[in-house]
Amino acid sequence: MKHMKKRKVRKKVQSLEEVSQDMEGLLGVEERYMECLKTISNLEEQNIQADMNAEATEASMKGDIDKKQLQITSLETEIKNLNEQLETSENRLSDLSETVGHLSERRNSLDTTVTDLQSTVSAQKEEIESYKVKVAEMEMQGDRTDEVSHLKNEIEQLTEQFKSKNEESEQLSMLRDNLFSEITTLKANYNEQIELNKQQCENLSSSESRLNSLQLEL
Repeated sequence: MKHMKKRKVRKKVQSLEEVSQDMEGLLGVEERYMECLKTISNLEEQNIQADMNAEATEASMKGDIDKKQLQITSLETEIKNLNEQLETSENRLSDLSETVGHLSERRNSLDTTVTDLQSTVSAQKEEIESYKVKVAEMEMQGDRTDEVSHLKNEIEQLTEQFKSKNEESEQLSMLRDNLFSEITTLKANYNEQIELNKQQCENLSSSESRLNSLQLEL
């Protein structure tokens, strides 16, 4: 009887030990299971954060692209306007150059005309003085009234011609001087226009460089 009781007790103890081992095994499995769940949860959180970061990066990149597109559009408009301004400036330069050329030709022609008139006036003045000397000599000789009268008439006619030519010479000289002033002003405008064209070309080159850089960044 005692031996049977001992065997039963041993069996119970053995059974309890097996149950205890099974429980320990289950506890280990549960711990690993909980660790796996925690790992899965962490991975899911990381995936969510990665998705959020990707969305934020995509939104930021899209904002940058949109901003650069606007800058490109603005630069394209600026380049178009600069090209139009440059074309207008070049046309103005051409017109100014042509005007200066015409006025210079006219001034040169006036120079020649004024010089010729001044030579004519000088010759007429000398001729008048010569007639006056002859008249004085004749008056001193006496009894040459007709010749003196004729010479005086010649002197009067030459004097009128002298006055007319002299006035014409003065007027043409004033016109020539006015043309010179106008040419000087136009040349100054021409030089200013050249500087403006130069600045516009530099602005155009700068805008085109910025546009190329932005297009390469896209």
